[in-house]
Amino acid sequence: MKLERINIPGGGIHLIATIKIAGKSARFIVDTGASESALCPAWVLRHGLSTVKSSRFVVGATSNSSNAHQLLTPGGILVGVHSIPTQGLLVVALGGVQSMYKSLGATPPDGLLGNDVLAKFGAVLDMKKETLKFKA
Repeated sequence: MKLERINIPGGGIHLIATIKIAGKSARFIVDTGASESALCPAWVLRHGLSTVKSSRFVVGATSNSSNAHQLLTPGGILVGVHSIPTQGLLVVALGGVQSMYKSLGATPPDGLLGNDVLAKFGAVLDMKKETLKFKA
């Protein structure tokens, strides 16, 4: 799938994947440094979905909490044409990332696509072509 490129001041880039959760589109940063995928609480509220308390401990740039929630995704998520079976996505605040995007005049992302999906399902990220594929 072709990814959207966001230029970050100082020469950095973020690559954005549009994924489907419960039939609804969400924009996720492809984040190879994130151990788990995460979804912004505002996206969950905007789409009228509910979460459950999670026993997973979240540590990272976006959150440091043992009170995480997750959105259950029994049908999995759709990344491009790839159906990824997931039990749930963590729901955590992405305040710093979203603030940076707003300051750039860019649409803030709805979440992070982390290694729980990327590594587990054999993602191949081509930075030059700005594409993401999953091994069949």
